[in-house]
Amino acid sequence: MTREVITNALLVIATVVAVSIFTTAMIPSVRDMSNTYYSLTTKLEERVGTDIKIIFVEVTDNSLTFWVKNIGSNRIAVSLLNLSDVFIVSNTTSYHFTLSDSNVSYTIENGDSDNYWEDGETLEVNVSVSLDSGEYTLTFVLYNGIEDSEIFSR
Repeated sequence: MTREVITNALLVIATVVAVSIFTTAMIPSVRDMSNTYYSLTTKLEERVGTDIKIIFVEVTDNSLTFWVKNIGSNRIAVSLLNLSDVFIVSNTTSYHFTLSDSNVSYTIENGDSDNYWEDGETLEVNVSVSLDSGEYTLTFVLYNGIEDSEIFSR
């Protein structure tokens, strides 16, 4: 009987040690998975709340001006706007600019003078570029990949 008690005690101790080792190994993995899930849902929430619409394009000999409306629920910081891309593409040529380029300027129209582009506000973007005659596609891409395109002619 003493042998059975010692055997059972050793099995209980071994089980407790095995469970402790398993738990110690699994807790960091579970925590990392929850952090990854939280990060993904935060990014998804940001993308779902962001939406834009190019509302007008105007071309002159030396510049392209277009207006973009923020129609999403998220407000976008001016520092993040500088990370946006402007693509102007035709069958024969393509241009790429960022809002921080020296030949690109922008202002937030009908805004409240804070450092955010908010729902309902319009962004006026002016690009110093000479375009030949033809049909072009203008694509404006925000820092998080949300984009809108408009076809125009010169």
